[in-house]
Amino acid sequence: MSLLPSMGDLTMPSVEVVRQTSRTYHLNLEDKRIAGHIDRQEAARQAVRKILMTEQDAYAIYGQTGYGIAIDDLVGKDLLIVKAELKRRITERLLADDRVTAVHSFSFANGLDDIHVKFICETIYGLMPDERRFAL
Repeated sequence: MSLLPSMGDLTMPSVEVVRQTSRTYHLNLEDKRIAGHIDRQEAARQAVRKILMTEQDAYAIYGQTGYGIAIDDLVGKDLLIVKAELKRRITERLLADDRVTAVHSFSFANGLDDIHVKFICETIYGLMPDERRFAL
């Protein structure tokens, strides 16, 4: 006699997936103050900006979650490598947010000690052009 149930005895409970609200605090990044609440596309835009301005694994508050984007290891590398890696890393990190559905149309402009990246971020709320300057 077996103590294990047969496959016919197992039933899977039904699971309903519910998307949580994107309502969050509006962080005025220039003044470093909370300025009310935002939702939907503005909350997604703020999440994108926060991810891209945070060096991955540099802050204990995020633990080992991998939050942010790794940039420091690109300093001093060949620009062709930097551009390819930035495109890959930005796409990978932003797609980790379930509101982001695609990242494309990258363009790069080199400065003396930085690189300016423009791209389009598609979200469940619509297209969101964005840009970021990374120090190299």
